[in-house]
Amino acid sequence: MYFETTMHETVPVENAAEAARRINAGERRDFDAFVWTAHGHRLAVVADNHCDNPWLEVAVIDLDRGLQLESITAGWCDEEQLRGYFEKCETDDFVFRQNVRLPLDGENSDARASFECGCCDTSFESTYAEQRRFDQDNGYGICPKCERRYS
Repeated sequence: MYFETTMHETVPVENAAEAARRINAGERRDFDAFVWTAHGHRLAVVADNHCDNPWLEVAVIDLDRGLQLESITAGWCDEEQLRGYFEKCETDDFVFRQNVRLPLDGENSDARASFECGCCDTSFESTYAEQRRFDQDNGYGICPKCERRYS
């Protein structure tokens, strides 16, 4: 999940419809987390794709319960379809993944995530905090084997 390799900033939105509109209209940055409250839970929609087009895929996160509720190919959806998916997440019991800690507003930077080495192409586990110094794109870092080249 690429969203775990980026430190996000909260962008408050009124509801799922506003999040869908802003995503569809291109009013977003790679690191935006559109956050609203529905039925007592804070939900966030974040980009979850590779650096070439981060908003092609999006993840819907329940921030209060640490759950990823959905992964949506937003590039195939118009604004109304996105709104429908987001609103369904407000009340649906489906859980895509548990124990999610979104790096958000400087918190949770120590959450483990999978990275791809920008040097040797190896997959490895690390955290946003450990990889930040390498200034890599979403999903990329520098593995321990290659780290000596970048010190």
